[in-house]
Amino acid sequence: MGLFSSTEKKVKLLSKYLLMLVNLAFRNELESLKEKMVKNSEEIKSKLDEREENAKNIENEISRKEKQLKILENKLNNIKKQVENKTKCIEELQQENKLLKKKITAESKKTSIYEGKVGLNNFMCKMRVKYKNSMF
Repeated sequence: MGLFSSTEKKVKLLSKYLLMLVNLAFRNELESLKEKMVKNSEEIKSKLDEREENAKNIENEISRKEKQLKILENKLNNIKKQVENKTKCIEELQQENKLLKKKITAESKKTSIYEGKVGLNNFMCKMRVKYKNSMF
């Protein structure tokens, strides 16, 4: 029994050392995994921070573009109003132009009639002068 118990003690001692070695290996593996998790966590946080910064930059750019768009919309509305006003003025001038053309045509007809009357009067005066001259 002494031999057997010595072997048992050796086996128990070997088992204890094996368990300690396995435990140490697991601790080392656990420590390595913890380090990897910390590293991954830091990388993820860094990427998340970068993406948040990019999102803020994009939001700022969108806000800036919206302001530029609003300014351009206001300018466009002002130009539309100017075009409408100028179009209205053009239409009014065209109407006035039509009226003036009609007046010119009417005055031209009157002028032609007066010219005809003046010509007839001149002719009549000349005829009177000739008639008077021929009478004397």
